[in-house]
Amino acid sequence: MRVLGIDPGSETTGWGVVEGDGEGHKYWLIEFGAIKLSTSATFSSRLLKISRGLEEVITRLKPDACAIEEVFHATNPKVTLKLGQVRGVALLVAESAALEIAEYSASGSGDGPGATLPDLGSRTTRCRGRSGSRDLSFSSRRN
Repeated sequence: MRVLGIDPGSETTGWGVVEGDGEGHKYWLIEFGAIKLSTSATFSSRLLKISRGLEEVITRLKPDACAIEEVFHATNPKVTLKLGQVRGVALLVAESAALEIAEYSASGSGDGPGATLPDLGSRTTRCRGRSGSRDLSFSSRRN
């Protein structure tokens, strides 16, 4: 199974794609990256860029499923609302592509990168990429 993981953000939305051996023992990192957004752009144009970016990733890498981070409880309601809107766009894109969707809680504080991308089960994924072992923490996103 090939899984697209999404770490939604209103300024940077991280993503990564892993593929499993089918037995849940080994995972390979296929590709990862980020959709960087201009803070000077309107929020609606940022949402459109996220949508188009995720659509491109799905079309090119053909995942079977999507794991998306739930919104953490932020102290600023405006930030929480914006993250909810970004999640909504990501969920819509995944649903439109007929992907199986799993939602998970962030393991970080929500103050920055660091949430790990779990597989569709309950454990954190450890991957073997072409260049060796990689932890799929979005704190090591490719820019």
